[in-house]
Amino acid sequence: MQVTKSGPLSKMGTCPPGSSATVAPEMTVSRGILETLATQINVAREFLIDPRFREPVVVIWVASFGSALHYPVTFYYLLEVGATKMDIGWLGFIASLGSLVCGPIYGWLLDQYGSLTAVSLAAAACSIGCLVRGMAIDVNGLYVGYFVLGIGAENLWTTVLSHVVRHTEPSRRVSVISGYLFQVTALRIVGRALYPPFNFLLEDGFQMTQTLPRMRIHMGMCTAFCFFGTARLLGNWGVIQASTTGAESFEDSKVGSVTGGLSAAVTPFGIKTTEPQPTKFALFAALLVLQSLCLTFANTLWPLYLTDAFGWGPRGYAPLVFVSSVFSAAAITLAPVLGRALGQLRVLMMTYALGAGVAVITFAQSDGVVGIWFHCISFILLLTVLALLEPVLKANASVSMPERVQGVSFGVLTSIAGIGVMVGSPLATYLYNQSERPQTDGTQATSPGSLPMWVVAGFLVTSGVLLLAGVTLGGVSPTSEKPPHSR
Repeated sequence: MQVTKSGPLSKMGTCPPGSSATVAPEMTVSRGILETLATQINVAREFLIDPRFREPVVVIWVASFGSALHYPVTFYYLLEVGATKMDIGWLGFIASLGSLVCGPIYGWLLDQYGSLTAVSLAAAACSIGCLVRGMAIDVNGLYVGYFVLGIGAENLWTTVLSHVVRHTEPSRRVSVISGYLFQVTALRIVGRALYPPFNFLLEDGFQMTQTLPRMRIHMGMCTAFCFFGTARLLGNWGVIQASTTGAESFEDSKVGSVTGGLSAAVTPFGIKTTEPQPTKFALFAALLVLQSLCLTFANTLWPLYLTDAFGWGPRGYAPLVFVSSVFSAAAITLAPVLGRALGQLRVLMMTYALGAGVAVITFAQSDGVVGIWFHCISFILLLTVLALLEPVLKANASVSMPERVQGVSFGVLTSIAGIGVMVGSPLATYLYNQSERPQTDGTQATSPGSLPMWVVAGFLVTSGVLLLAGVTLGGVSPTSEKPPHSR
């Protein structure tokens, strides 16, 4: 008798013998949306049920909520401590340097020693980095804090995601990755929504009228939640290690005997190991770099532009961050159903075209209330487009590599995305300053801040060209996904 062991996520998308995995003719977009929402709820429920995922995912949930509480004030906190616009760009460079160096190391730890060691180290570094940043008294302290944050923060989110992906059937990864990202985004929405009332409580309730001390409290909330998540993880070390290590060693022992190497076969978890596809991995890794560059430009420049063009501070920025997060969450949720309805290649090409067009117009100057509304709506649309790209690109990169090296491959993806942040942070602020600088005749060649957005449009157009070249010349095609009802 064949011994099998399965987890809830590994069952997602597996078909009984003789069943078909084709989309039913009567499938409609509305039905697809409802099924996708049901899938997202199911993914969250299974994360909590499966002992392999429960504690690492809870740490991510706690950290996502905590980091969102201070997000609207972070840019302005850096300015209060003494950072310049270029310092803010270089702080992003320092943080991404840690991701670049440590990403593959966390992936190797994940593959060799399981999720507990890798997630614990990343969570501890994130906690310490948050604390140092929140206590910084000058720019040098900020640099130290961001360096430690780079060792843990982005690697924490990616390490947990890599752990989840390793136990998910390739044909279902877009749904599971979008579910994971949706959960993170939804918790960030809740956290960002709480910023205005919390700030009102501090400023009007407790009469904390001094800006910097009040901002330090906001920044300290992230530290508190990160330390809580780390303590919970370490406090349950024995229980987590027993369940997680046992499951992974069982998988590893069976993969060799069942698959006989890297050829396609079904493991005891229902996960199909695949032949490595380096061309496909390289293509989607390059697309992730460009997506990371665009997102870094957008996140770095938006508060700068709102301050310079409209004179807005944290109170004006916070509602926009909340609304953009809601739309980003909706885009992440709809990524799988759009891919099934239109095809992933078509979705990607349409997204690149829309994003490039919006990037060109979003910083165009226009006076009055209409101009403000136009800018806010167009920039929210740009962030939504960039959010839609992430789960599709990561899922395609994931299925191009065997499961036994998913940790290292996701670590490489983290490093690659870190390149986008590392280059994008200082480059965005430099180009922004250049577009603000008047010409020799006293006029400006472009609207303030518009030059880097033209660069963003160029990155998106380049992405579309690379994707078409990979499809037509390299024989690479985006992975299709089974609909939820074809299990």
